[in-house]
Amino acid sequence: MKIIALEGIDNAGKTTICKKIEEVFKDRDDLVVSYELSSEIGKSHKKDLSLMDAKEKTLLFATDRIFREKEYKKYKVVVCDRYIYSAFVYREMEGCDIEWVKSVNSIFDEPYLNIYCDVDLDEAFKRGGYIPYTRDELKICKDIYSRYIDDKKMINYKGFEWLVSKIKRLL
Repeated sequence: MKIIALEGIDNAGKTTICKKIEEVFKDRDDLVVSYELSSEIGKSHKKDLSLMDAKEKTLLFATDRIFREKEYKKYKVVVCDRYIYSAFVYREMEGCDIEWVKSVNSIFDEPYLNIYCDVDLDEAFKRGGYIPYTRDELKICKDIYSRYIDDKKMINYKGFEWLVSKIKRLL
């Protein structure tokens, strides 16, 4: 199984890209798109996120990932709308001990591809989707994502056709 993770701040377009991937590959039974907090446990606690601290969020997202991972082990390619690097970035921004967050998430496979979907902060807020973070918090997230790009842990998104071609090579 190869995991392709789409990462980026809120309203960067990750979900839109994932929905397009689902449409393009709808007839394939060896590819699945996975979304954060879509397991039963994730869905049941999604409404409580604003009440949780960074440690609680770390554990919730990891638990959700465990349950989703059970379901997608049978696929050749899994495209994730966020994965472990979102946990690293957002929890670091919230002041959580990043080494602890990484330890909690060490049970998950490193993605085959970590793709960063960039968006200007003004554009992210114009898009109208729900953003539970301030502009300053998202700026910090963008800066943290930049470090992962600089460290070659992540690559920049280069367009939809580029992504489709990457996926086709894996199928």
